[in-house]
Amino acid sequence: MMKIYINIAVFSFAMLVSLINAQTAGSMSVHVLGTTNVNGETDPCGWKKKPLGGLARKATIIDELVSSNNEVAIVDAGNLFFKKDQLSPGVTTEIASVTADIILNAFNEIGCDAFSPGSQDFALGLDFLLKMEKSANFPFVSANIKDITGNHLFRPYQIVSKGGVSLGFIGLASQFTHPDLQIDDPIEALKGIIDEVASQVDLVVLLFNSEEKDI
Repeated sequence: MMKIYINIAVFSFAMLVSLINAQTAGSMSVHVLGTTNVNGETDPCGWKKKPLGGLARKATIIDELVSSNNEVAIVDAGNLFFKKDQLSPGVTTEIASVTADIILNAFNEIGCDAFSPGSQDFALGLDFLLKMEKSANFPFVSANIKDITGNHLFRPYQIVSKGGVSLGFIGLASQFTHPDLQIDDPIEALKGIIDEVASQVDLVVLLFNSEEKDI
């Protein structure tokens, strides 16, 4: 049997948070690069000695991996477009929407295999995020964010294949309150689909914008 090496790198906006190497059956190296809590930022962080992050730096890292003939999957686990659940004082709707458009266009250009919205991504309302989804070249996924009538707003998961390795990305968010949404218990939602996803893929990756209570 061949061996598959799965490298999962999880980035915050500013830095590399963790690197997990998992080995299963196969001889292909697959890099899963994930961001979370970008919080509407587009530029590097403000550290004076060694500023990290930024959309341009992310694009450079991905380009370097791809140019070396690596198989790369790119994902985001939420709180991508805005800093908070509601706009901060002094931040107008116009400024926030322009920044969100910049991030969306950058992700369209860089590439993204799955995006799981978090509570902050609804800061300009449900209609705005649905408009963003229509402009995105990548799928929005969530197994527990639903409309007020209980219907899924997005597909619960996305399956992609990289170098012959099938990956299942499940989207989840911690429960939060929003007048236009119903947020199901994330753990119960996961229990309802995990076997379905696992039966179709080599590796399941959970994109979970979680809080301490969920852990």
